[in-house]
Amino acid sequence: MPPETGHSVADMLAIGPAAKVIAALRRYIDAGISKFVLIPMAASPAALMEQTELLASEVVPEIED
Repeated sequence: MPPETGHSVADMLAIGPAAKVIAALRRYIDAGISKFVLIPMAASPAALMEQTELLASEVVPEIED
């Protein structure tokens, strides 16, 4: 991001515990964004499955209409 925006790339990402991801997504929802691509980040197939399950069970239900 250009320095004049006052934001960094990290400000645009939704990374962390479910509550932090939900808060980040709600900021986008409040700005009028309604479509998201959520891609879990993980170091192994097992961790990828765990992250996907957490997104499905903890994050998505909180941001669905």
